Amino acid sequence: MESFRRERERAGGWPENEIAHTVGDQLALFERSSADAYHLEADAMFHVNWTDAPILTPVTGATPGPRGRRDPRSHAPPRRVRLIDAHDARIASAVMSVQYATPDRLKDRLALHERFAPEQEPFHSWLFRQVQAPARADVLEVGCGSGHMWTVVAPAVPRGWRLTLSDPSEGMLAETRANLRRVGLEADLRRHTAADMPYADASFDVAFANHMLYLVPDARTAVAELRRVLRPGGRLYAATNGTSHVKELHDERERLVELLPQLDVERVDLRRFALDTGKTLLEAYFDEVRVFERRDVLLVTEVEPFVRYVLSLVNSPLDELLARDPDAAARFRAWRESVEDRFARGPVRVQRYSGFFEAF
Repeated sequence: MESFRRERERAGGWPENEIAHTVGDQLALFERSSADAYHLEADAMFHVNWTDAPILTPVTGATPGPRGRRDPRSHAPPRRVRLIDAHDARIASAVMSVQYATPDRLKDRLALHERFAPEQEPFHSWLFRQVQAPARADVLEVGCGSGHMWTVVAPAVPRGWRLTLSDPSEGMLAETRANLRRVGLEADLRRHTAADMPYADASFDVAFANHMLYLVPDARTAVAELRRVLRPGGRLYAATNGTSHVKELHDERERLVELLPQLDVERVDLRRFALDTGKTLLEAYFDEVRVFERRDVLLVTEVEPFVRYVLSLVNSPLDELLARDPDAAARFRAWRESVEDRFARGPVRVQRYSGFFEAF
């Protein structure tokens, strides 16, 4: 396959005036400027996937200098973002807590990571420091979810970046609108899947596909689409997990389903695109593929966040089942008591294995 990188270099490479600091350097400069300092609202739910000892692939090169971010001194609202109040999920009881919107289920999962992870650099900040792109760039994210990554990296987003964020869920896009407004970013929000993108060939300089390629029915088609919409020399950053990631939580979900087989559970085959399987797929479409890994342990000391995470992996409205079926309610209580007994013996260790690919 012809190297897209060499093709860009033969065309003269990125213009010198488009090359800026690495994103990490830009963030440091940004934070040192009292006039431009933009303070992200602390959101405890969202500091996810921290690690004690990240394994880094050295990456050098250039990244952007700003435009996708609004000037925090300006009071004018972003042109393409309207304010929608995000739903603040509050779940009163573990027994009555499964029937809620997808963004709220996601928050329960993120909350466990934030609460019990080692206090190191947030996952998306770590990923963003490795990004290489021109100062003025068209940037795509597929499967953007609630737009969480952009709330974490907002101070480092170059002003020259034109953001297009997409997701197949209107609920997630509504959360994204609110979150972008909160951190002062603007973006074109689009509803579509990763396997069927409404963009012309070679439309973007950078694409992100974070923790979503293992969810699409045909990851190969989605990767082919990402390659198609990237320009020569463009880069894909695709975060995912290893097949053993948080295995303890999924095992606990299976124990619950054994007791309550009527529960509807969607089992995701992570092998479609995992850290230990995804490289081969990417190499069919990209000349260079690099792997960045993080491994660590959640030391969970409280029952409730653990239970909420497990219940977030169940699709059924558990509250309705328990209300109409006394036998199911008794079996659920037995499961819950078994989890409490386990925690009575000490903290529960949950192994994490996550990271991302850089492909170009």
